[in-house]
Amino acid sequence: MQMEQDLHVALESGQLALHFQPIFDATGHRHRGAEVLLRWNHPERGTTAPADFIPLAEATGQILGIGHWVLDQACRKWLEWHEAGIDPGFLAINISRVQFRKRFSRTLIDLMTHYGIPAHALELEITESVLLDDHQEVNEELTSLRAVGLKLSLDDFGTGYSSLSYLKRFRFDVLKIDRSFVAGVPGNPDDVSLVKAILAMAKGLDLEVVAEGVETNDQLRFLRQQGCDLAQGYLFAKPMDADAYCVYLQSRRGEPERARIAVAS
Repeated sequence: MQMEQDLHVALESGQLALHFQPIFDATGHRHRGAEVLLRWNHPERGTTAPADFIPLAEATGQILGIGHWVLDQACRKWLEWHEAGIDPGFLAINISRVQFRKRFSRTLIDLMTHYGIPAHALELEITESVLLDDHQEVNEELTSLRAVGLKLSLDDFGTGYSSLSYLKRFRFDVLKIDRSFVAGVPGNPDDVSLVKAILAMAKGLDLEVVAEGVETNDQLRFLRQQGCDLAQGYLFAKPMDADAYCVYLQSRRGEPERARIAVAS
């Protein structure tokens, strides 16, 4: 109850902040964009991760205001960097199940129009839980988003209901392999088999694949050998706030692609 009350004033008092974790080609040579991550800088509890407050925000409906703020800030930041001559790549934004049901496509398209944000600047990460709702409504929303050129990513694949029928019924562009599978490669035979199967299936469905939680060169080497397209994790960079990410982007300008990150061959 106390957290719910605190969350009511978090937006107004500027306690919420966006962090950005870079996403790279699996070859490790080219920065492609970043996942947008939400942090709550609580005055007493300190930095609070989304897993500790997003479920509460969804249950109380507060996620609608928070989600809109995240989208608005992401669009603002992308435009700010772009106008400064900095290429931020795309921003991948997680969308809540509750948020998605409330005429989400119209809200987002209006924001993009307001800020003049091109479709390629954003990628929407949707978890399998979203797909459990009214299939016709979900499909209409997804169709509206894809119609304006937005890329759709199925997030944390393999950790939820993982019905393959979702991939048949709903059209996605990207599939994200959860970090819990990536952590065990290449040493764990079960994880190796699962990741290989997910990559093979994704390729057969013409989906781009992002591996989360890449922390070692051995993991990256394995993923690259198996044809994984993109990767993110501590091997490349930890999440950083907007100012640090801006500095990070500026530091990469003009560098030779292959000198940007040292990846063991």
